[in-house]
Amino acid sequence: DIVQTYQIVKKELESFSDILAKKPEIILLTKTDLIDENSLEEKIKTLEKTGKEILSVSIYNQKQLEQLKELLQ
Repeated sequence: DIVQTYQIVKKELESFSDILAKKPEIILLTKTDLIDENSLEEKIKTLEKTGKEILSVSIYNQKQLEQLKELLQ
């Protein structure tokens, strides 16, 4: 369950540092070249319920890498 995994990571960050837990979040889905488009869209749709920004990235997709770079600046 991708949302449950997100919640586990979020709780771990909160237990590690309150400051870190309060920083803006981006959910980054990596290695998206390894799954089919329908599965990726399903995961994104499920994660949209978190209200966080979601970005999917494959190292083989230069456009996606540029989007990530712009987002992080």
